[in-house]
Amino acid sequence: MARPYDQDHMCPTAKTWTESDLPDDHGFYTYVLPFFPRRARRDVRLLEVPNAATLFTSNSKPERIFYVLAGEVCLVRRSRSGERTVLHRSRNGFIAEASLFDLSYDCEAITVEPSKLVAIPRKEFVESLKDGDHASFQWIAYLLRELRTSRAKAERLSLKTAPERIVHYIDFYGHGGNYYLSGTKKNWASELGLTHEALYRALAQMKKLGRLTVDGKWFALRRARRAAVTRHVRSGRKSA
Repeated sequence: MARPYDQDHMCPTAKTWTESDLPDDHGFYTYVLPFFPRRARRDVRLLEVPNAATLFTSNSKPERIFYVLAGEVCLVRRSRSGERTVLHRSRNGFIAEASLFDLSYDCEAITVEPSKLVAIPRKEFVESLKDGDHASFQWIAYLLRELRTSRAKAERLSLKTAPERIVHYIDFYGHGGNYYLSGTKKNWASELGLTHEALYRALAQMKKLGRLTVDGKWFALRRARRAAVTRHVRSGRKSA
């Protein structure tokens, strides 16, 4: 059995992080890491992890905290009968941050596709939170954003129709009704709690009704102008 990536001997693809490794397109480097002291960056590793790899196992002691740059990681809990329940999916952000101050994990983390991650020593990470006002503030801000995102997801999944979920998602993650899909439609369908066939049907329906325009990976919501709606109401005419 392969050793979990949480341990210090991790994997042959792990490499020491350096300033030259900083990409410009990840929120981790822009909004999170710069606020931590140098010692918190010591022994940080960049990991390229294959599909179905175990980052850590249930009941193991947290040694590192992970940030998902690309790919997808699932938090999984197994029942006594061996059935798996997916507790959380992460495609961009920290994974299992709730276990940062725990003595052991209560679940396991498994990649569901080849993934790229940052692994930070837990001890230094916690010490930086205790010592630095900026780091503590940034960590609280991150957790509040995650809470807002989780609430939005719960609200979205409570919506009954696929078009409603699509509109909700674009309004939340997009700008002015415009959204760029960086991943695949299959992954998007999973985030929406839909099959990819249901997503394709809903997108086609919305395009046909003029509610959505698609240009490559750009999606734009089309809404009736308020002025036009007001005219219909005042004239007593029914809207289509």
